[in-house]
Amino acid sequence: MSLSPRLSSLPYDIYLDLFAYLDSIDIFNLLCSSKLIYSYITDERIWRMLASRCGVTDISAFQPDYTWHDVYTGLLHKYGGLLGLWASDYAYRGNILECRINEDGNWPGIICEVWQFALATDQHNSRDPWLPSYVESFHIRLNRPDTEDDSKASCYATLHWYSPAHWYPETRSGVTPSLLLLSETNQASFIHVPVQGFSCISQFPDFPPENAAWYDNDNTLPRLSRELSHEHADPKKFFTKDALEPSCYLYLDTVDCTFPAALSFDIPEGCHAQLTLHQPYIPRFFDDFRYTYHPQDRTSLISTTDRYYPLRRSPPLDNNPSMDWSPQRLVGIWLGAYGPHGTEVLYIDWQPQSNEVWAWKITGDFNVPRGAITWRFNVNDGGNKVPAGSFGDLKPSASFCGIGTISSVGFLEYGQDQVPMYIAICGQNEIYANWLDMSIISRYRRYMGRQLSSEVVNGSERKPVFGL
Repeated sequence: MSLSPRLSSLPYDIYLDLFAYLDSIDIFNLLCSSKLIYSYITDERIWRMLASRCGVTDISAFQPDYTWHDVYTGLLHKYGGLLGLWASDYAYRGNILECRINEDGNWPGIICEVWQFALATDQHNSRDPWLPSYVESFHIRLNRPDTEDDSKASCYATLHWYSPAHWYPETRSGVTPSLLLLSETNQASFIHVPVQGFSCISQFPDFPPENAAWYDNDNTLPRLSRELSHEHADPKKFFTKDALEPSCYLYLDTVDCTFPAALSFDIPEGCHAQLTLHQPYIPRFFDDFRYTYHPQDRTSLISTTDRYYPLRRSPPLDNNPSMDWSPQRLVGIWLGAYGPHGTEVLYIDWQPQSNEVWAWKITGDFNVPRGAITWRFNVNDGGNKVPAGSFGDLKPSASFCGIGTISSVGFLEYGQDQVPMYIAICGQNEIYANWLDMSIISRYRRYMGRQLSSEVVNGSERKPVFGL
């Protein structure tokens, strides 16, 4: 539909103001509605504004070969929604995916990396959190038109998956992984464990829970075709006449709540490197129950499709060391030490109505999984209620009585418990937790983001030189 003469005669600055209220598709349709308006399609101000909605305000990594128009139309329009952090609902452990603009200069585009934490046995002190390594899973490369003499040709993006032997583009269906956008679902993960001849079924914590503070509602999601979420598997197929007792397994089933659309991956069995990245190793902890599960036996564990949800970054803070703490200033992403489980990712949230601080597990372990509240405290429960010396020689800014979540292996309902604990606030970037029943004092540090210039690159992996 073409514009009326009256609208097409408006000053162009009016259109620029109007574009601020339209999405990219509406802007493009408006530009194509008139020859006069279409002449402005190369105006860099338009595409710079649209790129800023994806969080991209600098394209020096793409210059001098690419303009704002090239970067947005060829890359960000479809894949800009990937930029940021993503949290997976993978059973027990969860996972973190980070997508960012590649600044190395070897190719222009978006690089997507999985956070990997070293095992506690490989670290100097299992009571201190450690920064992760960042291992590349895939990247999206911006390319020039194949034919330079075609003035109408556009830049385009290609997706490349990591393999230990080589990089391969997403061209061979069934051989390489696929990037998916799954629709909303009302199915959640459950675990079935036979206990003394009875079936014990427990639901994993909702991920994300309703109105989760860590869920980034501002993320627009990548522009991929939405696919229907997988139907739940029939648990009865795991029972056989020859089995002495049913296997321990995970499965999906329908629940009352609805989980939002999510990023996901279809990873064929042969892509071991990608399976290792997105489905971290589950040890033989079920051996503690003397059941039949084995980590290499994928038939005894339903491989539910992992869903990645946008993870809200920490709000900006004034990093003045003399700045006193407040509950609001604790909000954001933290790293915490969990003994033999190593470092785990938390999101700390403040509930102003109840004046409570909650620490959500974004990644977890086989005792207390992702999605659970690992500890919480009421800001009113402080002062003289915490005995002096509860944290040794530490002199916290404030200390509180709190409640912590513990569990036996598996996070089954009969093995969960809420225990008293003390929380020590040491400024806005450091917290200590005294788990009284276990006589363990754990340290938590705010995740301050990355310093790419201080990371050591080894193939597809980047490691921070400095610790927290």
